[in-house]
Amino acid sequence: MSRRIENCDEWSNPETWTVCRAAVIDPDNARTWRETTAAMLADESLSKDRRQLRNALARELREEFERFCCSYAGLAHDLLELASARVDWLEVADELLLDHSKSKSERD
Repeated sequence: MSRRIENCDEWSNPETWTVCRAAVIDPDNARTWRETTAAMLADESLSKDRRQLRNALARELREEFERFCCSYAGLAHDLLELASARVDWLEVADELLLDHSKSKSERD
């Protein structure tokens, strides 16, 4: 089931919604995450097990966010870490997988 990306109330919390919007809507981020999702789907060791695929994508999202957080120091870093702890990374991964399937059906 698809949620409306513009409606924060349909997501588990504002932090998850914010990360998801950045990953799906922002042109540079969306391109990167569509490519990452497609590559993971092409990986036979992941594509056969939806749960494993979802977990791997969520882990990649979180690791990328943590690399981004490391570029900041002090209060900004601390706030980003606090927000990261609240993000439901699996929920964002689900949306990326859904976005991939929508994009694929539009191309077909």
